[in-house]
Amino acid sequence: MQPKYRLADRQYVVSPLRRTPNRIIEISDSQSRNRRVSADIRWFDHVHGELSINGVVRQFYSVQDDQTIHLHMDGKVWQLEAVDAFSDAAGVSGQAQSGQVKAPMPGVVLEITVREGDLVEEGQVLMLIESMKLQMEVKAGRAGVVQSLGVESAGASFDKGAVLANIQSAERQEPANREAVS
Repeated sequence: MQPKYRLADRQYVVSPLRRTPNRIIEISDSQSRNRRVSADIRWFDHVHGELSINGVVRQFYSVQDDQTIHLHMDGKVWQLEAVDAFSDAAGVSGQAQSGQVKAPMPGVVLEITVREGDLVEEGQVLMLIESMKLQMEVKAGRAGVVQSLGVESAGASFDKGAVLANIQSAERQEPANREAVS
């Protein structure tokens, strides 16, 4: 999984290709155009930094508000929207309709914030995971009842595509304890 960002009406995928003193990244846009650049960032404090792209150095200021990154550089302001990896993994509508929340990449569970049987709202945090040294919140794709969790506890590992949670809409919820009919 590579970080994805939306700028205006285009989506960009950022792929690190080489991590040496001269980091090489590939930026691909939604129209299948690829561009490789040498890039590096040096931070002076939590909002002020220096960006070097192909040897050209520029000062910038950046703040993040939820999924939106506000970037001020060269007298211009850009708003980049970070695309949620979980919403994008199998398509928002596909996961929301099935109720399954799938892992976009392998990782480890850091914290589980819900239990089976809990009622959740769309967008509610279900668990915190770590993958490729990135911590991410796993959120419910729809409102409903947590039918099952695909992981047992913090520290559990999972593979790409694993079902981390299954949420059933509240109106379709079936009783947990069915009596055997003879």
